[in-house]
Amino acid sequence: MQRTTAPTPTFDVIAANPPYIAGAQTRLYRDGGGERGEGLALDWARDAIPRLNPGGRFLLYTGSAIVQGRDAVKAALEDLAARTGCRIDFEEIDPDVFPESLGQPAYREVERIAAVGAILTRT
Repeated sequence: MQRTTAPTPTFDVIAANPPYIAGAQTRLYRDGGGERGEGLALDWARDAIPRLNPGGRFLLYTGSAIVQGRDAVKAALEDLAARTGCRIDFEEIDPDVFPESLGQPAYREVERIAAVGAILTRT
């Protein structure tokens, strides 16, 4: 008997709200991995795009550590969009969430943590 595998499903919409805080405590409900909590958000975006139908959208709500005025999550998502032929819409939703986290070693150089939203649309 020949074994067949099911095709990988594709979607019109994928929504994600991964954990996005970094820290030594590594609480699963909170720790986003990566240098400053951005790891899961970027991994999920990379994994989601190939599973979108043409015109499909990946909706992401996450946090971004702002260092010297630079939003590394925004830059990484813009790069990903350019490499995958997606359109990106990005917005800073709240400029300063979890200010108490700035005392953590991972955030030593961070000015603030912004809550951000992104929509990547597969063209």
